[in-house]
Amino acid sequence: MIRFFRLFLGKKNPLSVYLTMQKKKMSLTVIFIALAIILGGTYYALQPKSVKASNDVTAEQIKAMLNDPNVVMLDVRTTVEVSGGKIGNAVHVDYMNRSFESEIAKLDPSKTYVVYCHSAGRSPGAVRTLKKNGFENVLHYPGGWADWSRKN
Repeated sequence: MIRFFRLFLGKKNPLSVYLTMQKKKMSLTVIFIALAIILGGTYYALQPKSVKASNDVTAEQIKAMLNDPNVVMLDVRTTVEVSGGKIGNAVHVDYMNRSFESEIAKLDPSKTYVVYCHSAGRSPGAVRTLKKNGFENVLHYPGGWADWSRKN
């Protein structure tokens, strides 16, 4: 065996060659992990975190809008959640459902939509999706059903 190593490696000690190779593997592993952390952090930092505050509405503002025929409450919670109640005559489209984008495509983009979920976990994403699909008048109720059910 030693003859084999000397033939390919010259007069180097096989143990030192093995240790050198292990150090290189360890260095590559550390570099790979550091790169993964940096790329993951960069990706996370570039993700939009919330909707602009200027688009946010309060429960009091919603009460004033409920009878306006040009304003549609859009509930993006799951069907199970909606069975516990919803705001006014809200239209229900489950944001977590694969068909969310095809369902919102059926809505009238000329109306104003007030989007809410339980407590602003999903509704910011729904607002972004609506805007991406050409809806210009989109408002966000960050308090969601949790806030509405406490106040009304």
